[in-house]
Amino acid sequence: MRKEKFCPLTAATEILSKKWSLVVIAQLLSGEKRFSEIEKSIPEISPKVLSSCLGALERHGLVVREVEVSSPIKVKYRLTEKGKEMARVVEEVRRWAEKWER
Repeated sequence: MRKEKFCPLTAATEILSKKWSLVVIAQLLSGEKRFSEIEKSIPEISPKVLSSCLGALERHGLVVREVEVSSPIKVKYRLTEKGKEMARVVEEVRRWAEKWER
């Protein structure tokens, strides 16, 4: 059973408080990507952490994992409509960081 959230901000914070969530979302805003493409675009993230982050974003409905049956099997990730709506949030956090965290 799902716990009641204190408010919508609490629910959003639970999703976005993971260290790499916004960075992964930012990478997927330009379109679908394979795991290796995301991994290369974020050199500081380990494969295990990236996998965990993508799984959490998928469980929260922000990312879709698509398996293409081929040889070898290709797995691609893309944002859902819910995930795409994070574009403004990502941009505002980026602006804030450029202003205050340089």
